[in-house]
Amino acid sequence: MQSFVLSFITDDRPGIVHELADAVASHGGNWLESRMIQLDGKFAGLARISVPEEGATQVVEQLKNHSDLNLIVEHVPEEDQTDTVRYTLDIVGNDRPGIIFETTRVLAEQSINLIEIASHVAPAPMSGIPMFNCSATIGVASALSPQELEQQLNNATTELGVDIHVEEYSGG
Repeated sequence: MQSFVLSFITDDRPGIVHELADAVASHGGNWLESRMIQLDGKFAGLARISVPEEGATQVVEQLKNHSDLNLIVEHVPEEDQTDTVRYTLDIVGNDRPGIIFETTRVLAEQSINLIEIASHVAPAPMSGIPMFNCSATIGVASALSPQELEQQLNNATTELGVDIHVEEYSGG
């Protein structure tokens, strides 16, 4: 089997994911995981697929024939099993510019790998003040406890005015 990561963006319309999944399935491939979202009339996504050796070239060509998609297909080697500990990182606070910038700066300075991140701004229930919410999965090379890691992040980001909570990763 060969593995590929697909990344794409296009104008939103029904059937986009089905067309991609059809190209994969028609060549005996398997849709392994994906993250997709519609934002302001655009539809964007990432997907990891595997395809039998004999169908790999054909599936890549079929995927690239979608003229309305800005599509990148990357061949990836077998998944590398690194010796990291995963944690879930939740950040909540009054919205302001720079929260992602400062948080990712601290993560990079501490050699913490950002594996997955999702954020949004929504009004607080009682006050209506815009609140920043972020959930991330991070990979830490050293065996810090969630409490130690949370303390380090809070110390380094006190000027952000956000609450950071770290717990052991329980996802798949």
